[in-house]
Amino acid sequence: MSRRLTSPEYEALKQTYFSGWKTWNVNSVFSYVHMPDALSLRISVKEYQSGHYLADSLIGQFPDTTGLNPKEVLYPGDHALDDSYTAMKASWCGLEFTVETAQEDGDLYVMVMPEKGQVKPALLVLEAGHLWNRAGSVVRRDGCLVSLSGGKPADGQIRSGDAVQQCAYKISCTKSVCEEDVNVPCMGPFLAVLLDGPVAFRAEKTALEDALSAAHGAPQDKPDGERDLQWIADLIIRKKAALEKKREPYGSIGWMMQAMECAIAWDTVFDPNHNRVVSPVSRLWSIRSGGYVLFCWDNYFAGLMAAVCGCRELAYSNLIEITNERTGKGFVPNFAWGTGQKSEDRSQPPVGASMLLGVWRIFREDWIVKLLFPALVEWNTWFWNHRRAESGALCWGSDPIPVQYGNIWEIDGVNERYGAALESGLDNSPMYDDIPFNRKTHMLELEDAGLTGLFIRDCDALLALSEIIEDFTYVEELKARKAKAQEGLAGMWDDQTGFFCNRRTDTGEFSHRLSPTNFYALYSDQVSADQVERVIRDHYYNESEFYGEWMLPSIARCDPAFRDQDYWRGRVWAPLNFLTYLALKKQGCSEVCADLAEKSVRIFQKEWDEHRHVHENYNSITGEGCDAKNSDKFYHWGALMSVIALMEAEPAGDLDLSV
Repeated sequence: MSRRLTSPEYEALKQTYFSGWKTWNVNSVFSYVHMPDALSLRISVKEYQSGHYLADSLIGQFPDTTGLNPKEVLYPGDHALDDSYTAMKASWCGLEFTVETAQEDGDLYVMVMPEKGQVKPALLVLEAGHLWNRAGSVVRRDGCLVSLSGGKPADGQIRSGDAVQQCAYKISCTKSVCEEDVNVPCMGPFLAVLLDGPVAFRAEKTALEDALSAAHGAPQDKPDGERDLQWIADLIIRKKAALEKKREPYGSIGWMMQAMECAIAWDTVFDPNHNRVVSPVSRLWSIRSGGYVLFCWDNYFAGLMAAVCGCRELAYSNLIEITNERTGKGFVPNFAWGTGQKSEDRSQPPVGASMLLGVWRIFREDWIVKLLFPALVEWNTWFWNHRRAESGALCWGSDPIPVQYGNIWEIDGVNERYGAALESGLDNSPMYDDIPFNRKTHMLELEDAGLTGLFIRDCDALLALSEIIEDFTYVEELKARKAKAQEGLAGMWDDQTGFFCNRRTDTGEFSHRLSPTNFYALYSDQVSADQVERVIRDHYYNESEFYGEWMLPSIARCDPAFRDQDYWRGRVWAPLNFLTYLALKKQGCSEVCADLAEKSVRIFQKEWDEHRHVHENYNSITGEGCDAKNSDKFYHWGALMSVIALMEAEPAGDLDLSV
């Protein structure tokens, strides 16, 4: 029996959302896919200086040091979440060009503007074909491409005969196609033109009868190139201006809304196996994971960010689909790949209920809460039953599992210390160095202040959600869990240090390897005002621990591992800033929140302004993101820094993420 969650509302949402032209092909940001029939128009380039061919383009590629396979450098421009306008600049093999798109009445218009060329102009190629084994055909006639697709109802589709759903498009160019060089690695019909000046393509609906006649060899009319080029340029200007106008209420931080929209939209892809749209952390992660990779807390954050940007459909899709990855044991896994593999041994930080609550407050639709609430309670129950110490505090862990795929992550770290560290989401954090792992309980011998604080917040969020849908089945149990967890957390207060510290379950000793997760203890409503004051004075503003120009470091600056600046060993991570900000806000620390927001904006803006990057993590000594190869350059959760800034600025009303 399938455990996948759906509802009439969700299916209706998908039917309307899965229409029009999208950038949902994971393999290239220059692939424009018409949904639901999956007609793809892919922009590629052949250069003549060395003979290289750029078939697929992805954001954040690292340079090829051999020179044999030069990598493209992309600068993401705007990407409207309704796909009405997109822009992307590319630099590759000495070429520079910008691709902009606009949609009008279901038709797509693509403008390519060369900015820097070689001695011999490059060849610009538009290849057409159908993705994901969807039915359809494309023929080339008289310098045009004509597609005929069969599929489900969508904008632009035409009924013919016995109610068979089909749609037809004519794809043309504003300049004469090049017939001299057809030696390009295309597997379907294509149009090729020399990139020696501005050029535009248009994909416009055509009558089914015309498409059928084209397939049988009927001649096609040639477009008026100059008129089309100017008309398309004007359309693109109008669509761009309309998108910019939407950001006007955000004033000086409108660029942060732009960055968040870009990160979410360019990272969003279609999963044809499950007929769903998801926002993996980045395309580079996805293409090496079987087509997509969903991470637990990452995708709940993606759902929130899509909601903050006003895209209800994408917000709901991310929340529902990451919850749909839950295992038979009832927990949402660390990861789920396009191969079908999941991390059956471990979960990740339980932020799902609180992100759902935040999204509900934006759109106020109860049906999604009713849909997800039982599964989120089940996940909370799993944590309580499988990751709880005797005190009521919680510990990270990893359970034994059978090998089903032969993948390293079914073996490496499973039922061991490293697997528990992976469950924390802070993979190589020094907090977990040398902590014993109990193979009988499948947990670290360490009560974790961060996890315990997040669990308390999860209980509070579930209680709030139960009020919304008037389902009080679990109220008493959730209150009891919260009380016991708060009792365990109280025992983690180290009065000598003035902080809530992780505590060994085997020795009772406090661990003084501190990270921002220790601030999550402030999610408890049992924390005293004196404790809050000491936490802020002695730790947040302590320059030997967390305070500084670039913050928050993922391990205290005084920790021996801080100088490593390797992943979770000292670097700045947006989710740590975000969750710490929310904990501080719960305690009414307005001045500290404003300070952390300012620091978050500063480190985020540095890479955005210089490279249009939204980094996975940042150097807490220099503020850079590009200094480390294990910092993905376009990882959407980096834009959580924008959410912090928006909560502080409140340009268009309160963004309420309180629990």
